[in-house]
Amino acid sequence: MGEVSETVEPRGYLKFERRSTREGVDPFDQFEWGWREHTRRDFKTGEVKGRRTVELPTRWGDDKALPILAGKYIKTADLNLPGGSETSAKQVIGRVVDAYTEVAVEQGYFPSMEEAQTFSDELRFILTDQRAAFNSPVWFNVGLHRKYGFEGKPRNFAWDFEQQGGLPCEDNYARPQVAACFILGVEDNLESIMAHVGKEARVFENGSGAGSNYSAIRAAGEPIRGGGTASGLLPWLNIYDSAAAAIKSGGKTRRAAKMTVVDADHPDVYAVIGWKPRQEKIANVLIAAGMESDFEGEVYGEVVHGQNENISVRVTDDFMRAVEKDADWNLTWRVSGEVARTVKARELF
Repeated sequence: MGEVSETVEPRGYLKFERRSTREGVDPFDQFEWGWREHTRRDFKTGEVKGRRTVELPTRWGDDKALPILAGKYIKTADLNLPGGSETSAKQVIGRVVDAYTEVAVEQGYFPSMEEAQTFSDELRFILTDQRAAFNSPVWFNVGLHRKYGFEGKPRNFAWDFEQQGGLPCEDNYARPQVAACFILGVEDNLESIMAHVGKEARVFENGSGAGSNYSAIRAAGEPIRGGGTASGLLPWLNIYDSAAAAIKSGGKTRRAAKMTVVDADHPDVYAVIGWKPRQEKIANVLIAAGMESDFEGEVYGEVVHGQNENISVRVTDDFMRAVEKDADWNLTWRVSGEVARTVKARELF
């Protein structure tokens, strides 16, 4: 465990017992370790893009553990870390566990440093033994400021204990983003709709995913106050999907993780349900014409939409009862609440 500052007023003690470790014994010494080489290849061509030799427990597999550790979580030499790049799972696990332990000590969660050491040792063992694992944002972000002095930008929010609320933080490495998923709201006005792109971008940049219910946005054909009618959900969903496609989550090797939700009474619900199938028809035509078919290629990377998220329809008990009875179901305008269209609930289901 690294150096920690003096404890502050306790917030409620956490008690830990040793179950898998022994006092005075480094948990890492309870495992056999070995060096293995990871070869990074181009997704399309198979061309070798680089090799990295890393240390990890001998029981960790080559099919998942090695490429995930070496390709995603280890911090490399191009980041100018003190002493060079991380080369071992010990360093990755260590910086995460030390960071959590130090913060818990600073915030007064342990009655003694002995308890803190027990927590640190047991967590090291649990992670090394693969009994549990943190999500990707933790491995991406936690400990980089405390261990290596990373300095970030004021790009996210953090909890302020004094004011008991979420406030903008000055450094997104000093207060790292660790949640895997965020729920973001969108209001039915142009400012909120466009600002949503920036909110999602900040979440994706730090390796997390975002989910949003877009049902507040007016449906296609719904009257707008300045005259004319709204364009509906799909044009905005296309924009959000394109923005997600442009950002590899956490700057790593997977796309942004995105969830799109629409209520079952939204007039555009049929259009949203059919969004991906319609786009797939377009993809099939373009692929048949000779364009690239892989997910990173011309069709899915440049033309079709809806490929960067999962889509869910939010249903209510009333809707499910209407399905059981084969009853009518009203799709309602977002602002006035008036019925835009009546359908059969079972047909929609």
